[in-house]
Amino acid sequence: MGTIPFGFSRKGDVIYLYDSKNNLIDMVAYGTFSPWPEEPNSSSATIELKNPSFDNNLSGSWGIGPIGGTPGEA
Repeated sequence: MGTIPFGFSRKGDVIYLYDSKNNLIDMVAYGTFSPWPEEPNSSSATIELKNPSFDNNLSGSWGIGPIGGTPGEA
């Protein structure tokens, strides 16, 4: 949680999450075309992981989220 000094690409991206000791905790490489949800490409919709236990590198684990995302939410 918190403010990040950058944005995420609408063309796909790779995100790495590290802990305070620089150990890789998680990563996801997302796309913007099928089989990834395509609606956010042409709107202000977001994508969100359907369940925290799902594999975040599988496109089927993601769905369309609320407009503007869920800032401040767990």
